[in-house]
Amino acid sequence: MSSSVVASLLLQIFAIALVLFRVRGRWLSHTGFYFVAMAFVVYGLTEIVQSIFPEYASYRSLIAANDLDNWMGVAGIAILTFALAYTTYYSAAKRRIGETSDDDHGLVEELPAWQVLAGVSALGVVGVTLRSQSQEFAGYWVVGLTDQLLLFIIVLASLAYLVKNGDKNLVWVLIAQAAVSVLLASRTAVLVTSILFVSSLARYRLRLRRRDVGLLIFVGLSLMAVVSASRYAVGREQLGGSLADRVSALVAGGQMVLTDSGTQSVLQDVVYRFDGNAFPALVGAQFERGLLPVGAQPIMNDFFLVVPQFLNPDKLQSAVIFRGEAIYIIAVLGLPVDVSFLPGALGVLYGAFGAAGLWVSALLFGLAFAWLDIWIHRKLTVFRTLLGMAITYSALTMDVGLIWYFINLRGIIVLYLVLRALKFVHHVFTTGGQYRAA
Repeated sequence: MSSSVVASLLLQIFAIALVLFRVRGRWLSHTGFYFVAMAFVVYGLTEIVQSIFPEYASYRSLIAANDLDNWMGVAGIAILTFALAYTTYYSAAKRRIGETSDDDHGLVEELPAWQVLAGVSALGVVGVTLRSQSQEFAGYWVVGLTDQLLLFIIVLASLAYLVKNGDKNLVWVLIAQAAVSVLLASRTAVLVTSILFVSSLARYRLRLRRRDVGLLIFVGLSLMAVVSASRYAVGREQLGGSLADRVSALVAGGQMVLTDSGTQSVLQDVVYRFDGNAFPALVGAQFERGLLPVGAQPIMNDFFLVVPQFLNPDKLQSAVIFRGEAIYIIAVLGLPVDVSFLPGALGVLYGAFGAAGLWVSALLFGLAFAWLDIWIHRKLTVFRTLLGMAITYSALTMDVGLIWYFINLRGIIVLYLVLRALKFVHHVFTTGGQYRAA
């Protein structure tokens, strides 16, 4: 590990420390923390993992050491810039407006009953398994609705129960949510629902003991390892099959994960993908050869992709390079097309605007995240809760790029309308037809 990489790691750790100090013990409820934490995971921890398991670091053969060093310097400055902008604005705003209220009455009044949300979650999981068995049903709409709505609803069901009944059954709620999430056969589903659950509990000041956090981390990491092992034990096809097939696959993965071959399968499934620096390092190498940043087109691609299909019927027939941010950068800069890169949010911004543009973007992101955290905590309504969950979710998918910011913002608008409709229907049935808007 070079001195440049070590220096970048120190900058990233300092950035995390700045944010932790500024939010003073409430880091679990702040989106700014999740941004810097995931930035460290994608651009810092990944270097540690690659150095420990070099035999699995297949992407490293594509990049030169000096290109990696150059990028790591750029990334370290970008992450620190975010932290400085976030903490500066957050401190100034807190002094101006004082402490926030964190009142949960808006949530209690606006959310449908937790039983309704739990029922919708169960139906959603069944729907996912049904679409896997039907090619007609396994289309664009169902995949999109699963990603954009179901994970949020699962977390909301857990949160609504605890806000209504207190935290005495927190552990059982945690276990139930993890069991539902793992049936989606996705490591991301387990990770996202677990962290959104914790952040929501912290936001509403529900008691979260250290042992509960420890249990959640243990269960989450264990289930993610089981999903990885299941892919090698029975194959991805069965893991994405019917409900019975998924349960069988997960059981086989659980049995395999405790063996030597299971450990190897988890490492093979995780480490080679756990490399957020290969893509931006290659981008930087092309800049050194005289190519210029590609401009804002990758971000425009994201925007047009989230426009509903009924408003843009031809969007799936557009040229391939306009269907994703990384695809466009790869095509314009001439990067390898047969490699499944992790472009990352910072990598996309780097390819679009260069180092200086990335640093300016990091500053603007820091200001926006700080403003958002303060605004959300001033009055905890359902919409503000959903917005906090959406931005946290987007930060957690930093390895993918910027697309999830657009997807999740669109998703919470739809979900908010769905929740209002569920609230209306439930209220009508329970009051004999009389309804008063919350």
